[in-house]
Amino acid sequence: MAVHTVTEAAKLAGVTRRTIYRYIKQGKLSSVVTDSNTTQIETSELLRVFGALSQPEGSQVSTGSQVEEPEYVTRLMAEMSQIRDFLQGQQQLLLEDKLETERLREQVTGLQNERDSVAQENQKLIFLCRFLMRKKKYNIKTWRSKWLVLMVLVFAT
Repeated sequence: MAVHTVTEAAKLAGVTRRTIYRYIKQGKLSSVVTDSNTTQIETSELLRVFGALSQPEGSQVSTGSQVEEPEYVTRLMAEMSQIRDFLQGQQQLLLEDKLETERLREQVTGLQNERDSVAQENQKLIFLCRFLMRKKKYNIKTWRSKWLVLMVLVFAT
């Protein structure tokens, strides 16, 4: 494991040098004094006491952007982009289908209401026809009366 001077440890932990020395004196932080009389602290000790450490200012972490990506990574990224575009297209189609379904439902409801009102009118006509036949207002024996009753019954059903 890497070791750090007190100054480096303070920068990594995000505290002052005085805090590092105080923690060493209190026994919260373990350290080693070298032959050259410098205090060294292991990275594992800093992690144990302070948790996550910050990156020193002088060093940079490689993000991998300077290294050329392998060909399979490039192909995978292109494929992921195509899949993402395909999914967006499918989501758009799904939305359009939902809107069309709602429009068709409203149309079906309107047609059902129209059918119900026509059925009610037919029932009224049938009732009227039967009523007239009972009252014998129209003589069913004449040709014109038969035709009228027949037409009412045909159009009513």
